[in-house]
Amino acid sequence: MTKERTESLRVSELLEYERVDDVTLEKVSGPDRWLTVAERPPNAFEPGERAPLVFALQFDTQAELYRSYNWTFVLSGSGVESERITVRATTKPYSFDRITDPLREQSSESGWRGTVAGEMSTSLDRIESRLQSGESVPSDDLSAGLAAGRGTQLFIESAAAAGDAQSAGNYSAAQTAIVRAAAAHRSMRAYVDDLTAPEVSRPAEDAVTAGDERLGELVAEQERHYRETLAAEDATTIERARAKRSLGTLAAASGESERAEQLRTEADAAFDTYLEQVRNASATRRDARDVRAAVEANATFVLFDYGVVLNPARFDAVTDRTDRALSHYERARTEFTAAGATEEASRTRAEQAAARQSLRVTEYTLYGSLALYGLVALGLLVTVARRLYAYVQDARTASSGDFLVASSPADA
Repeated sequence: MTKERTESLRVSELLEYERVDDVTLEKVSGPDRWLTVAERPPNAFEPGERAPLVFALQFDTQAELYRSYNWTFVLSGSGVESERITVRATTKPYSFDRITDPLREQSSESGWRGTVAGEMSTSLDRIESRLQSGESVPSDDLSAGLAAGRGTQLFIESAAAAGDAQSAGNYSAAQTAIVRAAAAHRSMRAYVDDLTAPEVSRPAEDAVTAGDERLGELVAEQERHYRETLAAEDATTIERARAKRSLGTLAAASGESERAEQLRTEADAAFDTYLEQVRNASATRRDARDVRAAVEANATFVLFDYGVVLNPARFDAVTDRTDRALSHYERARTEFTAAGATEEASRTRAEQAAARQSLRVTEYTLYGSLALYGLVALGLLVTVARRLYAYVQDARTASSGDFLVASSPADA
C-alpha cells in the first residue's frame, strides 16, 4: 500500500521539422490523490525534441485493497492533435522483501552501487526489525522509508544503464537514463529528509550522498561529450542545437536553473538557425529545378527523356543555364549537409546526379549539332573552293586559247 511507483513516458515531436508551442498536460478525470506528475514535458518542443513525462503513484491506507483506480490526462499543443493518456493502478499489499532483497544482493558489489544499495538496505532493515520486535514505527517513517528504497532501486537501475550506455558510446541513451536517475535521486533525497528516527535516517543519508557522487560523475562525462560535439569543426547545426539542449537538461538535473535557461535559449537560437538553413537550401533547390526546367522547355525536341538542342544560337544560353542549375544543386546540398538535414542532402545529391546527366546530354547534343553545322559549312566551303578553282582554270584555258588564235595570222 505504501509503495511508490513511477512510470515514464517519452513525449516527442516526431516530424523533426516543426516547433510545437503551448504544450499542456491536464487531468480530466480520476481521484485527486495518490497520483502525481513527477516530471512534466516542457511548454514547447523544438523539431525532433524528446522529453520525459513521469508519473509517481503512492497509495496510503485510505485506498481500498485490490480496487482499480483510473486517471485520465490530455496532452495538447498548438497545431497538433491532443493525446489522451490513461493511468490505471490497482492497490495491493506490499512487502519489505520486494525492496530489501534486491538491495541486499547489490550491496555485495564494489563501488558506488554496493554503497548506495548497502546503506539504504541497512536503513530499511532497521525499520523492519523494529516492526518485527513490536516497537512502534511512525507511519511517516514507514512510508518514507519504503518510498526511498524504491527510489534507490530506480536510481541504481538508471545510473547503471547510463554508465553502460556511455561506455558503449551511446550518449543519447545515456542522456535519457541520466534524466531518470536524477529524478529518482531527487525522490530519494525528498523521502530520506522525511525520516525522523536517527538510526534509520543516517544510513539512508549516506546512500543519498553516494548516489549524488555517482550522478555527478555521469553528468560530467555527458557534458564532456556534448562540449566535444560543440567544439568539432564538422558538427552540423542540428547537432550543435541538440548538444546545447542536452547540456541544458543536464544543468536542470543538477539544479543549475540559470545555466539551464541560458543553454535552452542558445539551443532555441540554434534550432532557428537550422530551420533557416533548411528553408534557404530548399529555395536554392527550387531555383535549380526551375533552371533545369527552362533548359528542357527550350529544347528542340525530347528524346528518351533527354532534351535535344539543335540550334547553335542557343549555345551560350544552354551552357550558362546548365552551369547555374548544377551550381544551385551543389549549394543546396552543401546547405542541407551543414544544417544536418541528412535525408534532404541525400535526396538533393541524387537529384543533382540525375540533373547532371540530363543536362550534359543536352549539352552534348548541342556540341554535336555545332559539329554537324561545322561539317556542313566546311563542305560548302570545299565545294565553293573547288568550283572556284575550276572556274579559274577554265578562265586561264580560255585566255590562252584566244591568244593562240589571235597570233596565228602574223606568223604566217
